[in-house]
Amino acid sequence: SAYLPGRIETLQVSFVGAEVKQGESLAEFYSPALLQAEREYRVLSGQNNADLRAAAASRLRQMGLAPEQIAALATKAPESLTSQILAPISGTVTEKKIYAGQYVQEGEKLFEIADFSTMWFQFRAYEQDLPFVQIGLPVDVTTPSLPGKVFNGKITFIDPNFDGATRSTKVRVELANPVVDNRRLLLHRLYAE
Repeated sequence: SAYLPGRIETLQVSFVGAEVKQGESLAEFYSPALLQAEREYRVLSGQNNADLRAAAASRLRQMGLAPEQIAALATKAPESLTSQILAPISGTVTEKKIYAGQYVQEGEKLFEIADFSTMWFQFRAYEQDLPFVQIGLPVDVTTPSLPGKVFNGKITFIDPNFDGATRSTKVRVELANPVVDNRRLLLHRLYAE
């Protein structure tokens, strides 16, 4: 989400499904308020007041800059008018809500990034099966999208909210989801057994 209002100048990640790494630049962002705060920080860097510098750095963090970006401000070209929006986590872009040239408001959603390195396989355990289902139990999972491939996981959660209508409860198994040929093996929302 946007930490403050401004304009998206350029996009480095322009499509859903892109794999990004934490700290990778997603877009170049112009914001007069951020530009002013960066300039104030650079001026304070030349002074001998550590408290003011720390306060200015804290303000920049609240405006969405990473500590590495703040440290690099000393060498940032004074004529540069934009800052980078960095990926907060490594993962897959599942939603892109912006385009180059767009004005955004504070709190407006820019990207959605999901970490698919661990996937959840959820199934329903019926009342008569509950004595045999327990946390830590190993589970083999297969999916029609990858015939012959077996994923091994363990039960990590049993929903305590029993569904009286179906006489069952949800059970979650966590599975490692490796990258093969630049994509994750298990796709989001696949059916599995």
